[in-house]
Amino acid sequence: MNPLTWFGSTLIRAPNIIFKIPIVLFLILGALPGQALAQTCNPALDSTVVEFPVLLGDTVHVHTDIGAQTLSGALTPPTMLMIQDFQFGLDCAATELHDMCNLQGNGITFDVLSITTGGPHPSGAAEQACRDSAGNVAVFNVTPDPTYDGTWHFSTQTGLPLVFTADSTCSIDFELDIAPNGPLVDPFMPGNINLAMGWSTDDASCNTFPVKTASADSTFGLFVFDPSIDIEKATNGEDADTPTGPYIPVGDPVNWTYVVTNDGNVPLTNVQVSDNVLGPIGNCDWANSSDPATPTGELSPSENVTCSATGTATAGQYANTGNVEGTPPAGLPNVTDSDPSHYFGAQPSIVIEKETNGFQADLATDPMDQVAPGDPVIWTYFVHNTGNVPLDNITVVDDQTGAVATCPANSLAPDDGAPGGPDEMTCTVIGTADDLLFTTFKTVPGLCGSYPNTPVYENKGTATGEFLLLGLTVQDDDFSHYCNPQIPSIVIEKETNGFQADLATDPMDQVAPGDPV
Repeated sequence: MNPLTWFGSTLIRAPNIIFKIPIVLFLILGALPGQALAQTCNPALDSTVVEFPVLLGDTVHVHTDIGAQTLSGALTPPTMLMIQDFQFGLDCAATELHDMCNLQGNGITFDVLSITTGGPHPSGAAEQACRDSAGNVAVFNVTPDPTYDGTWHFSTQTGLPLVFTADSTCSIDFELDIAPNGPLVDPFMPGNINLAMGWSTDDASCNTFPVKTASADSTFGLFVFDPSIDIEKATNGEDADTPTGPYIPVGDPVNWTYVVTNDGNVPLTNVQVSDNVLGPIGNCDWANSSDPATPTGELSPSENVTCSATGTATAGQYANTGNVEGTPPAGLPNVTDSDPSHYFGAQPSIVIEKETNGFQADLATDPMDQVAPGDPVIWTYFVHNTGNVPLDNITVVDDQTGAVATCPANSLAPDDGAPGGPDEMTCTVIGTADDLLFTTFKTVPGLCGSYPNTPVYENKGTATGEFLLLGLTVQDDDFSHYCNPQIPSIVIEKETNGFQADLATDPMDQVAPGDPV
């Protein structure tokens, strides 16, 4: 990756994270034997702040200037400063020299890749290389501090100190590798930039301490840019991330809602909502968002807006996914989220097929069994759940014989598309054929064999079931018939001179002897 210059503090950006870290530079300086320092213990160091995003995993370039000119009291030649050892690290609270952040605990790690000298100032101005007491351009060793996490010691490879004369300066550049290490603990952490110096002196004005420190601070905050967006899609008020979702009768309206929330800590623009089945969702109630002051299509941190779409329920399992995309600031990549939702289009249905002695005989003119009076009659009721939801409280009733008590179950599973199985059952009733010329049961004129307009027995089976979840009831009925066989017979009626006179006492013709009969 391309190195990025930092000067004082920086922003560090992951694909969804930008954060600003404070960098602290500690310099421990020692005077050359026999040399005296100016009576000043408070240097003012270069700590200008420049901010810009850096990708996690990038190399970050830290540039700072050090030298005798930073002392508020100028050194008197030939007095020189020696930097024997210095430190570089992260300071969050900056209440004392070694108040280090625990980088592991804050979800960030960074490592020093290199340290060089003489690089240009971020403005492009030339800088001087740091040199040791032998005049060599400094080449540095890097050693992690064993006590303070996120702190390193630097020293020249020659072992000689850096040397500065009055008003001299040089630049040091650090190359840091920034990497994530677990979740960030807190998006905002107060802190400051702390550039500290220390040196050895016997000057009474500095209280004769062998090592003194001073710092120049630039106050700021460690702020984690954590752009994020969330969408929660619901179907008829139910989240329904997994099937089946709510059961909706086929043909009923379906209402989808998409609640979009900026759950990050930076504003988002160009917020777009879509559905993988329905396409773009343009019906968003921006005027009634939780922060209506923001423009349409934008969400401030924690703001949410509700979008909606409608449709009509179709049969079976239905699934669609809501998608959202928003644009964070600082050139970060867009953030996205998606959320599925489901419903099941309920289409309860039941079918009954009734047979009499194996004949379906739905109509009085259909082929039917001819049953002699007194012979057995077997009525069979085939009940089938032809819907896509389970049915309970199933009853079968015959309009002639009453409730059918021989059904093996009162619940049937949804239709599985195959014959037999838990979606079907058979019920039976056994009776005795009646003489249909004299029966009290219902008969209708029908076709018995080749004899039209013959009394035939008619009964109707009715099956009823409930889809309890929605309180829906379905019903179906089916007719069946039988007739008595027709017995061949002959009838003779005899008359005498037009008189039937079956009995000797019936009216009859009186004929004289010899008259024709």
